[in-house]
Amino acid sequence: MGARMRRAGKEEAGPKDDASWNEEEKEHNKPKNAHELADFFLSRFDIDPKVRKELDRSSKQKVGEKAAERSRINVELIEPILAKKPWDRTFDQLAAVHAEISKAHCFDKIHVSPDAEFDLCKVANLEHFPTIGTAVFREGEIGDKFYVVLEGSVHIESQAKGMLVALFEGDSFGEIAVLHQTPRAATVYVEDPCKLLSVSAKDYDRRIRPFHVIEEEVKKREFRAIAAFESCDAEQLLKLVKVTTIRRFNVDTNIFKEGDDENFVMFIIKGFVEAWKQIGDGRL
Repeated sequence: MGARMRRAGKEEAGPKDDASWNEEEKEHNKPKNAHELADFFLSRFDIDPKVRKELDRSSKQKVGEKAAERSRINVELIEPILAKKPWDRTFDQLAAVHAEISKAHCFDKIHVSPDAEFDLCKVANLEHFPTIGTAVFREGEIGDKFYVVLEGSVHIESQAKGMLVALFEGDSFGEIAVLHQTPRAATVYVEDPCKLLSVSAKDYDRRIRPFHVIEEEVKKREFRAIAAFESCDAEQLLKLVKVTTIRRFNVDTNIFKEGDDENFVMFIIKGFVEAWKQIGDGRL
């Protein structure tokens, strides 16, 4: 079974006759990217369906590649800035760092304000881990920093469960121990030579904790509204809050597909989804 967000409503309009277009309409309907240009071209010629499918796939791939290139964090740009002392960084330099760090979207889930993100750029540092297998921190150590992967990759292991997950550019880790002032629950090893943005526990606590507090209260309220959790006490709710994440999906996003190996449970807080299951003859 698969599921995706459903569109509430959609308006469709048929193509205009070329002779009836005026200059304003031509400008409005002008193709704006490679995918729209392909659609514009294909709508005016009798193209073989196989060719149409290949052109459509190719244009989507090119648009996707350009979007990925734009979203890649430019570490070379911000590295010399982050090497400076916080008081030596100019406003324009901080703006450049903020523009790159915001591509990671690591604070989207708790709705950190742009001002708070910008403030964090004043005190963030860049740490290099060139040797594969180096431990960024170890299970049981005191959580004194929060990290964002800017380049390379790491993986997380625990003594009880072994390897848990690999993290790549834009991913973050280390906030649980910083937030709850508890020992590290796992060890993080360098998978590929990497560069990490680090923020001290003191600075994270001062600038980001208030947004986590708000998010935790939202989670508690949502859990109390679910019948299965109505009888949970405050301690049980806090445990649930620590291991859950509120995720937001755009319309028509595939949440998961039939056959995916997923090990999570989701509760719908707002909105609705459509679900399909393939049956014997291939129909949905």
